[in-house]
Amino acid sequence: MSQVRLLVALAAAVAVLGPVGAAAADDFSPAEAEAARDGLQSALQGAVTAAAAKTDELDLPPSISESVRRVAFVQVDTVKEAKNIRAHGLGSLRAAGTIGVDPIAAGQTVNFTVPVELVGAYLTGDLVRKVNDVGPTGHFNTTIATYRLEAEGTATVSRGACAFNFTAVKDIELGGVDTSVEGASLLNRVLAKEVSDGVRSGAVAIKDPISRHVLQSLQEAPQDCAASVRERLAKVPAAAAPAA
Repeated sequence: MSQVRLLVALAAAVAVLGPVGAAAADDFSPAEAEAARDGLQSALQGAVTAAAAKTDELDLPPSISESVRRVAFVQVDTVKEAKNIRAHGLGSLRAAGTIGVDPIAAGQTVNFTVPVELVGAYLTGDLVRKVNDVGPTGHFNTTIATYRLEAEGTATVSRGACAFNFTAVKDIELGGVDTSVEGASLLNRVLAKEVSDGVRSGAVAIKDPISRHVLQSLQEAPQDCAASVRERLAKVPAAAAPAA
């Protein structure tokens, strides 16, 4: 290849790939990659905090009311209707453990996981009982001691930008379920046990609507990712110049 052709080929390569030095300058050093990761983790923590402030209560869909009625009806043929089923304590959402982030490379998409939990979540509703087709309405309250979930998503971080997106929320653990029904009676104790068992087993399928609500709240939370990353990158000492 002549010298002219070689120069033309090199010029074309630079045009396509960009100057090698410029590309290298955009890459993160190991210390910068760790700082960028810290910045992303902090921003994800902030998104969880913002999501928690969105709402504390959620009206559960009619299917939940029907499933509550059905499980309560299994042992005691006195429940005509379950209604006004609501989830409370959703504002207690908080990060609960180490936020996992793939190794950061400038401009490349990485995966993350954020373990979260609801603290003090509970359900309320009314059971319309019947005796000879008439009867009182009993209010019930179901407390959930443990409700752990895991949020997943992707993020892209570079020197000048950072963005993330939550894509899914998975249920990890639901436990410590206890129900009380208004009024001290054997019937109410039986009804309370049936409702608690239904929540534990998934027959009262509260996990799906609550997980969807948490995911939507996280997706709608404001992002402060770029500023968080820039702040931490600015604290990374400049690399020493190579020896002459």
